[in-house]
Amino acid sequence: MGLISSKIRNKFQKLSQRKIIPISESAEARRISSEISRTVKTHDQLRGYDPVHATYILAQNLASVFAEQLSALPEMKEYYDAVAHAEDIYMPQGPPISPLTGSYFTLWAFFDLSLGKDRETVGTCFIELADILKVHPEQQRVLQLLQASRMGIFEHCGTKRKLIELKEILTGKTHFCVCPAGYPGKRGELWYARILPSPIERLDYSVVMTTPYVLIGHAKSEWINFFQRHAVSETDPELETTLHQFMKYGESRYFWNEYIFEAYFNHRHDVIFLEGIPDLKETLPHADSDL
Repeated sequence: MGLISSKIRNKFQKLSQRKIIPISESAEARRISSEISRTVKTHDQLRGYDPVHATYILAQNLASVFAEQLSALPEMKEYYDAVAHAEDIYMPQGPPISPLTGSYFTLWAFFDLSLGKDRETVGTCFIELADILKVHPEQQRVLQLLQASRMGIFEHCGTKRKLIELKEILTGKTHFCVCPAGYPGKRGELWYARILPSPIERLDYSVVMTTPYVLIGHAKSEWINFFQRHAVSETDPELETTLHQFMKYGESRYFWNEYIFEAYFNHRHDVIFLEGIPDLKETLPHADSDL
């Protein structure tokens, strides 16, 4: 358990042991509950969604509620300052306003944006408090999958059984996926995306949780060279760990957000196209933009 989650856990434990709850706090709880009921998607509202996708959306909603509850705690000031700064710079809504989609930004903010020496996130704090908050074990398991996830760069290898085959360019791991955004893609494309495995035992496919970012203008070999320049190599015996750290946290807090912002080229409703390599500024369409 990290230092931040440990401090928050102690606060929650003290609150849970109190015999009397002030009327003002009860009223605030009702207000928050009412607000949540208007914003969080219910099972009925998710009818028609792919079941794997819907399961993750429900867990993401839980994380959103939890993040709201933490907003007043001094332990989370660094987190909320970082999110506010990112929102001011990148205006995450999706094209044409911003190339950072809501789906990308929310997952980054809850499960990648890290705090302190222990690299804690909203997700890790939630998981550490799940027993106190009476979160169902299955929901805890889904939250753990979300927390363990990261963005990656994958090669489109065609379609099988109506599933998109995506192969990570460095690890060689293959995922058969549904893409809720609706973009089928085509063989040979490179996708920057977050893929999660099915948490439902009877379903054996994965889901692309973000609107796909398709990388254009540069071959797979150029991306492999990019990784090598950043000490992430196919020959590294610790490749899984090294790649995970780099893709999840980058070289700096906003590394991958900045890349998306500077690399935006074009979009459709179901896909966003990015051009350029992150550390080769001359290849990025908006590297010198004032936006």
